[in-house]
Amino acid sequence: MKLLYISKFQFTKRDGKTFALPAYGNHFWEKYLDVFDSVDVLAENVKEYLNNGTLAEITDARISVEILPRNTAPQDFVNDGIIKKRLEEKIKEAEAILIKPACRKGIMAIKLAKKYKKPYMIELTGDLKMTLRNHPNPLKRMYNLILHQQILRAIKDCPFGLYVTEKHLQKVYPIAGKQCGCTDTVLPYIVEESLEKRIQKIEKMPAEEVHIGMIASYHGTRKGLDTAIKAIGHIKNRKVMLHILGLGTEEDRRKWFYYAKRHGAEGKMVFDPSLSSVEEVLHWNDRMDLCILPSRSEGLPRCIVESISRGCPNITSNVCGMPELVGECWTHDPKDYRKLASLIEELTGDKDLMKKVAMESFNHSKNYEQSRLKAKRNAFLAEFKAYCLEKAKN
Repeated sequence: MKLLYISKFQFTKRDGKTFALPAYGNHFWEKYLDVFDSVDVLAENVKEYLNNGTLAEITDARISVEILPRNTAPQDFVNDGIIKKRLEEKIKEAEAILIKPACRKGIMAIKLAKKYKKPYMIELTGDLKMTLRNHPNPLKRMYNLILHQQILRAIKDCPFGLYVTEKHLQKVYPIAGKQCGCTDTVLPYIVEESLEKRIQKIEKMPAEEVHIGMIASYHGTRKGLDTAIKAIGHIKNRKVMLHILGLGTEEDRRKWFYYAKRHGAEGKMVFDPSLSSVEEVLHWNDRMDLCILPSRSEGLPRCIVESISRGCPNITSNVCGMPELVGECWTHDPKDYRKLASLIEELTGDKDLMKKVAMESFNHSKNYEQSRLKAKRNAFLAEFKAYCLEKAKN
């Protein structure tokens, strides 16, 4: 059975080959291919500011990608007719449909699936309401109220919903049907040696020098890089270096270096080269003393799951599913750079506390081990597949 996957994921086509942002390479689709024979993805083009970064080639023949015009922003409504026509063609012939509903394309797809009585499920990976509420563009903040209500109406009677959080997104985006909380993180393995190395690293860590990691796109402020820079500038009693791993442009980097100079963090920030594999990202985490993610909006971020699997202590904002990963005591309100700075100083100033947090983080990460998540997700997707087969008989 083929799964039609309708999303905003970003791909590009070059010389007859398909490339994705690193997070959505071959490994991302394995969880669906465990249950379905193939995945047919309807997606969007990689945004221009990301197109020069490291991309992953889609080489698995079971994954096909078609790129549709954008219709995520209010001004993109001019593409709605083209998109609706193509969605209708694909949905009419679909056997099973998975829809990310947090956009106009997703809402259209749900309506069409209902119209043609096609079996569908939704997947929620983030809180769009919170994202748009914090958007710098006032038009998008206003659009937020309309779109959120449209999404709630569209999904309310959905038969199956897959969520990346255990609780948060289920409360914000409830459905009448069956729900499964299961992150889309892929942790290839978790080994005790990672914790042992982390403890040794903490013991050898110089008291006056701290390397802090942050994995995030830095094209805008949604991930809270402005908050991170202010926090780093606020710390005066030790040498701090913020390592940013993510996607953005040279213009973005110049802007943030200037921002750092204005906020007392000049010379305390570096943009590390982008990485194309989970393995490389895990080893990057091993080099950090601490990781942070002061986002204004999130789902349940893979970067934090990956980080805690290496025993790396983390401090995050308290939005969406992040307290499920690091605990309330190591979270702060978005934009509260003083609290973030205080938590960094508290944690890095006490090696015994760092070791305690490292052990707690590592042990908690076992809840997200691939084998455990795979069994849970596969059972849910298999139930959805059986539902699709039954619908096909009627």
